[in-house]
Amino acid sequence: DCAFANCLLHGLNKPMENACVAVFGKQGIGHRTCWQLLYLWSLLRKRAKLDSDVKHLNEMWVEVVKKVRDANSQWRKLAEQCMPQLLKEFLDEIKTLEARIEELIAAGETEEAMKAKDKLLKMTTEYPKNIRDPVFSRWQTTDACARPFLRFFVVNYFFCVAIVNSKSSKSYLVKLANSHVQFAFIQLINS
Repeated sequence: DCAFANCLLHGLNKPMENACVAVFGKQGIGHRTCWQLLYLWSLLRKRAKLDSDVKHLNEMWVEVVKKVRDANSQWRKLAEQCMPQLLKEFLDEIKTLEARIEELIAAGETEEAMKAKDKLLKMTTEYPKNIRDPVFSRWQTTDACARPFLRFFVVNYFFCVAIVNSKSSKSYLVKLANSHVQFAFIQLINS
């Protein structure tokens, strides 16, 4: 019976939902939780794709990554102060890839070095794409969205700052970016 199968599938998700509500609080409109921040990021990504072309998003991404990597920039200093672990993880991933490329070139493994270089270039020059939207009742989708969200949290935060600084304050994209910046900053302060 289809109803029975649906109940069984829902039953598999319910323990995870109950645990998350117990730890993070109620979800939905008006509740400021990590899941709401993830949903807001997903919504912002969709809107950015509607309002801007991929080339422009990639150009903004490159500029934000440069500022985050520049030890003398204000954004880097703010990241070091407010999100040191996430900044360290992002920068360490870049350093690891750069070191791997050098090792592979020294070993004469040019094909593998090119693959690693492509991965590094994609990470530092391309706005993240093909990320599944999070659906609170479908845990596999939430995890699939949360991984890149956390991986690029520092860059995403400042990407939103760049959007707020570059667009008309009346646009929906700016409102989403501004909400993301405020919401993320509150989460950082609270943690």
